[in-house]
Amino acid sequence: MNYPIKKPYEVLTKIGSSYELTILEEVCTAGNKTFVIKGELRGWEHDDGALYAVIWEHGESRGEPYHIDDILAVSPLQGMFFTPYKGRSVAAGQLVDCYRNLHTDNGYSIRCAKTGLVLAHFSTVQLKNAKFVVSEAGRQKTVQEKRKRVHAYIRGELVSYNEHVQMGFKKVLYNPYHTPLFTDEKTNKPIYKAEDVFCSGKYAYYSGGENDALLNFRNG
Repeated sequence: MNYPIKKPYEVLTKIGSSYELTILEEVCTAGNKTFVIKGELRGWEHDDGALYAVIWEHGESRGEPYHIDDILAVSPLQGMFFTPYKGRSVAAGQLVDCYRNLHTDNGYSIRCAKTGLVLAHFSTVQLKNAKFVVSEAGRQKTVQEKRKRVHAYIRGELVSYNEHVQMGFKKVLYNPYHTPLFTDEKTNKPIYKAEDVFCSGKYAYYSGGENDALLNFRNG
C-alpha cells in the first residue's frame, strides 16, 4: 500500500510546541531565496480559501502567518516550550529578570524589570548586558525557613529564547546555604555582570568580562 507523503506544514501538529521552519522568501531563476525561523505554533488562519500557520518567532512580540505552500521544511524543537503569562507580550530588547521556575521541567520565567509582572515561561532564555542579583533578605529567609523561593535572578536585555547554548562557557555556582553571591566555580570569586547569558536546564551560562562562566542556578 502506498501512503501519501506528508507536506512540510503537516508536521505542525501541536499548538504551543516549538519548531524550526524553512520559509520560501522569493522564487528566483538562480535559486529560491529562503530563511529559517524558530518559533511556536500559535494557531491557523484561513483567508480567501488559503491556509496560514501562525508562528510566534522566538524573540518577537507577536505571531506572523505563513502560507502553507511557503513552508518548505519543518523540524520539531524537542523539549522546548514557550508559554506567555496572561497573554502578556514579550519583545527583544526588553529589560527582564530571569529565574528558574521550579514548577516547570527545568524551565525559566521572565518578569518585566520595571513592573515586576511575570511575562512568560520558556525552556531557555538568552540575555545580554546582564547582572547577577541576589536579595540578601530573601536569602536569609530561605536559609532560616529552609524553603525555596525566588530571591536570586539574572537581569538583562532579552535577546531570544528556546535557543541552544553556545560553546565556550564556564561554570558559576550559587547556593544560598554556602554563599551570598554567585561565584566562579574555579576561583570562588563573586560574579556580578556578564555580556551574554544563556539560561538552560539547571544552569545559566555566560561569557564576557574577566570571569566567563556557567552558572548553577539554584534558587534555594
